[in-house]
Amino acid sequence: MIREFYCIEKKIAYNPKQNLKWGDSILMSGSPLLLILAIAFLAATTVVAQSGSNYLAEKWNKSGETVTEMDGVQTIFVLRNQGSFSQDVSLPKGSSGKFVLFIGRCSSERVEPDGVITGLPYLYGYMHSEKKIEDYLQNMLCRPGKPDVWVTTHGVFKIPPNANRITYFLNQAERRYVPQNGSAARFADVGLYIFDTEVEARTFVADFNRKY
Repeated sequence: MIREFYCIEKKIAYNPKQNLKWGDSILMSGSPLLLILAIAFLAATTVVAQSGSNYLAEKWNKSGETVTEMDGVQTIFVLRNQGSFSQDVSLPKGSSGKFVLFIGRCSSERVEPDGVITGLPYLYGYMHSEKKIEDYLQNMLCRPGKPDVWVTTHGVFKIPPNANRITYFLNQAERRYVPQNGSAARFADVGLYIFDTEVEARTFVADFNRKY
């Protein structure tokens, strides 16, 4: 089993004797990086980006009404009135044909009883080359059953041959003719991971859901 992890294009060698847990911090060249360990990594896994550390929190672009909150050591991303967080990250060499997993936990202060999506959080993004968008990361709307309940949303996508970057977003949905009312959409534990196979990506999702 290869145990190497990437975090915003920085490579970390994982030593099993360190006995690290999910969410533990390590230091590399003076920068705090959050090393995310699944319950069981089945193969070589790439952590392209993860939301939890202060170092990575500084890398987010913000649009509209956004703020971050702290719950202990956990960073919570809060959006109101269609605010948005985004990042643009490089894909490691050799990613073509592998599978990217975009996953996170989310909650909403507003949950309409008739299924209207306004106010709900959702993940979105696209994989692109130097010339064009190669494919989209979509259909990751968060649908909690009631307000302020945390649930998981995710998507697994095959990486196109020419893609070398991913731009991804934490967004707040809006249905036509149903405006925002200032309610908050929240995200936590957001991560972008690469796996050799779709099966390995979905196993990670199952482990993630068992953790939460």
